[in-house]
Amino acid sequence: MKWTQREGNAKFRGAKNIGALKVSFFGPFYSGYNIYALDKEYKYVLIGGKNYDYLWILSREKSIPNHVKQHYLRIASDFGYNVNDLLWVEHDKNNPYFQISLIFSLRTNIPSNHLFF
Repeated sequence: MKWTQREGNAKFRGAKNIGALKVSFFGPFYSGYNIYALDKEYKYVLIGGKNYDYLWILSREKSIPNHVKQHYLRIASDFGYNVNDLLWVEHDKNNPYFQISLIFSLRTNIPSNHLFF
């Protein structure tokens, strides 16, 4: 497998203190993303796309502690995502582009009880 890198352009959809973004990977075409949860050290983030078919947990590490994973799955389920359909990716190879690693395939306000501390 050969690693590839994609760069995108992200903009806030409204106020900069609200986790609602629009992101483009292909020219002028943007799609909405909402941040549902973010830990205080910015290691793990739960992100949903334009509908319930798009959900990611992103990590700055190759794995996610089980308590974080379970917490984020509960949040996603509470928002209406079917977490049983998620695909889990094993990160057992060295990625030359490693910054934030995709663990699996953003709501305007992040409720304080969804932030993980």
